[in-house]
Amino acid sequence: MRRADFFCLLFFGGFGVLLFYPILFSPQGIPGNFGDLYGYHYPLKHLVSSRLQEGKLPLWNPYIFGGTPLLGNPQSAIFYPLSLLFYFFPIGSAFGWYSFLHVCLAGLGMYLLLKSQSLARSGALLLAVAYAFSPFLIYRIAQGVPTLLAALSYIPWCWLAFLSQRKGFLAFVFALQFLSGHAQFLWINILGLLLGVVLCAGWRRWSGFLWEGVLGLALVAFQLGPTWEFSQRSIRTLWSGTFSQSYSMNWSSWLSFLNPHLLGNPLGPLSVPEPSVYFESWTGYIGLIPLGLGVWGLLGTGWKSARLPWALLGLSLFLSMGQHNPLSSWLLTATPLSLLRAPARCVLLGMWGLLLAAGVGWKALKWKGHELWRWKAAAISLVFLDLFWYGHSFLYAQDPQRYLAPHENVISLFSGQPYRVATSPEIPNPNKCMLYRFWNAAGYEAFYLASFAEYLARSEGQPSADSSRVYIRKYDSGEMSDMSVRYFMDVAPLPGKKIYYQEGSTHIYENPMAKPLVYFPRGRGDVHIERASPEWWAIHVGRPLSGEEEVRKIVFAQPLYPGWQGWMNGARRPLSLYRNFLQEMSIEGPGEIYLRFWPSHWNVLLLFSLGAWGGWMVFFRRGRIL
Repeated sequence: MRRADFFCLLFFGGFGVLLFYPILFSPQGIPGNFGDLYGYHYPLKHLVSSRLQEGKLPLWNPYIFGGTPLLGNPQSAIFYPLSLLFYFFPIGSAFGWYSFLHVCLAGLGMYLLLKSQSLARSGALLLAVAYAFSPFLIYRIAQGVPTLLAALSYIPWCWLAFLSQRKGFLAFVFALQFLSGHAQFLWINILGLLLGVVLCAGWRRWSGFLWEGVLGLALVAFQLGPTWEFSQRSIRTLWSGTFSQSYSMNWSSWLSFLNPHLLGNPLGPLSVPEPSVYFESWTGYIGLIPLGLGVWGLLGTGWKSARLPWALLGLSLFLSMGQHNPLSSWLLTATPLSLLRAPARCVLLGMWGLLLAAGVGWKALKWKGHELWRWKAAAISLVFLDLFWYGHSFLYAQDPQRYLAPHENVISLFSGQPYRVATSPEIPNPNKCMLYRFWNAAGYEAFYLASFAEYLARSEGQPSADSSRVYIRKYDSGEMSDMSVRYFMDVAPLPGKKIYYQEGSTHIYENPMAKPLVYFPRGRGDVHIERASPEWWAIHVGRPLSGEEEVRKIVFAQPLYPGWQGWMNGARRPLSLYRNFLQEMSIEGPGEIYLRFWPSHWNVLLLFSLGAWGGWMVFFRRGRIL
């Protein structure tokens, strides 16, 4: 990298600091967002980082949905290198720097990619600004989904690795992108890369591309295994086509390529139904100058140089229309793509096609003469100012205490109790329980166990779950009692129910029939929970006070899931299914019971990945990546 490249990247960094200033230098703030950061990512990062700081590997999350895998949740991003920011720094400020670094990573990758394709530094910098500061990336911060931004930052690096043909490079980038926490953009980008193999590289490159993919899978097997197992038992297996096609593009959404605020925006008058629809469907803008260059590259440079951008645009249009396209609708319901959501995210391919075409268009202009540097600098500045105009208002700091501050009396009421709480659907942030360590039967999560949704349907007498949350009303049902739900929290009085405790608008009700976290299903006995940490339980069982004397069973009020193992008095005891959701163990006489969660086959997967990383470093350490 030459000095001129260094100065180009320095200018890019200056643009980034100017745009991100409100959230980078706000010591008590957190990036302003429309809810998911407070309702999901902040509690999740807090749980993961605090468990690591305690010297524990975060494997299981007992605090929502009655218990759910944590390592298997891809958005926990436990092994992603940049997640270390949340370990070493306050979580609020870490989110700001996490976003800024990924935008810089996206810009650097785009610059190096275009330079590698013989584009002049000025053109590479202009399109790096167009991609990295586009609403498609910047608005993910206000959307409150940092894992989407992280995944998008690796798109240019994937193409750089693919076109460079440096062995092992693409596998390495695939691995980082997968570990960053949101694989959907990885799979979407792979479709684009496959088009590149067919149209530009020829069939002879198939073997190399497949080899990189296999190596990438090996590098992340330790994360892929638990994630795949979780996905096959998650609520997504019960999705209808309606869920898998939600957030589809419509024809008017494509106008966002001309103006992302044409029909309003979440910070002002808004014509789209809700902010989430806007962030998914109205963010394809890359700037008017890059758009003009892209159109010129598509129409004015010949088919050979524009065929890949045209193909990417066509595939983007086909997939992103979702429910508005019968063929793509079938793909999203009858294939493994049904596990994904938000077809509008396939707009990435169209946006990427326009950016590649803009590079072709910049080359076709054939800039000559040193005196034109002023025009190039002006074009770059105008692109940044264009995107700054749309992006700066979405980057602001908020005080998280407004959304995350605890009710001290409520927390003290729940803490240390061997029971669960259930929050009503009207409670805006059920995942706050992860911050204050009480166990909630409800929650908010992109992945949770399908068996819990079915269990809740039996409790409520009807389906009471959607793609990310559950709707508990009958907190005193037999199923909720068996699940150890002792308290119910709502924001309003319940007709015919006696209030157990009230603080402001918070109303708490008691379920006196709730069983403890560990109990005998028939009869009573002496059971003492000595320890109930997320992955490790220790229980002392005395003689029964009533019920069967010889052989009896004991129930643990948490879901049966592969990886949970039980021992009694040092001997392994199998766990079986109770009420089609909870855990049950057959025991004989008094003694000590231990439960431990360790993801199934994880030792083998970890050793396999370590071997793959060792091989990658040995065989590719002499190869230059940059």
